[in-house]
Amino acid sequence: RAMHRDEKLREKLAWCAGENPIPSDEAVTYHVSCDSPFFEMPPTIILDPSKTKQKSANKSAEDEPGSNAQSTRDHHNPGGKANHLEFVLDPKHAGNYTTTAVLRSEYDTRVIPIRFELREPRPAPILEFKVPSRKAVEQLIPITNTTADEPWEFTCDIEGKYFKGPDKFSVPPGATVDYVLTFCPDWICEIQGKLTLTRRLKDKPDDIRGFVLKGKGLEPAAQSTAELECKAREECKHTFTVRNEKRS
Repeated sequence: RAMHRDEKLREKLAWCAGENPIPSDEAVTYHVSCDSPFFEMPPTIILDPSKTKQKSANKSAEDEPGSNAQSTRDHHNPGGKANHLEFVLDPKHAGNYTTTAVLRSEYDTRVIPIRFELREPRPAPILEFKVPSRKAVEQLIPITNTTADEPWEFTCDIEGKYFKGPDKFSVPPGATVDYVLTFCPDWICEIQGKLTLTRRLKDKPDDIRGFVLKGKGLEPAAQSTAELECKAREECKHTFTVRNEKRS
């Protein structure tokens, strides 16, 4: 133990002299601070050289089917990966968010400038429908799969009365498939809705495509034309057939 303490002392003396700044074989604790209320960071992180050496081996083992390999997550970095500084940005609106993360240990101080530029989200495309009541109109939404060997599977969620479409559909590699959205109002109305197409991805954010729907049901169109021939001052009778257009 005395020899071990002597080695530690020599390392620290060497660090003071600028000869050996940081030990190469032991974990070093860094205290973390930042100067922005929009960033949340852990109070400490530990940089462990042994974790860096294990990372490649563990990654290969985790990729093997049925592997029970341990992850490189560190108990000193709750919820984060070993040798990583993970933080949360809590913006209030679009704009530039900057801060400086300062990592301090008994060996050195590290300063990390951080800058995020947040833009206003692009508004969802608007699809407008106008059709006489009890008639249907279709809108084709083309989806192109740009990959060479991966089929795209979408699930579909529709909000809004009188809008209908498939619950799911598939797009083969290199192909284009039209998603068919139908608007068929029972009577005169103005309806707003939303269509969301979602493609689940592994290890990446989902591919989500949203559309704002606006439907307008107009006066019903004439169902047929009746031509009557009669003589002046004579009574003429005609029977009209009335259909029940109510859909169950």
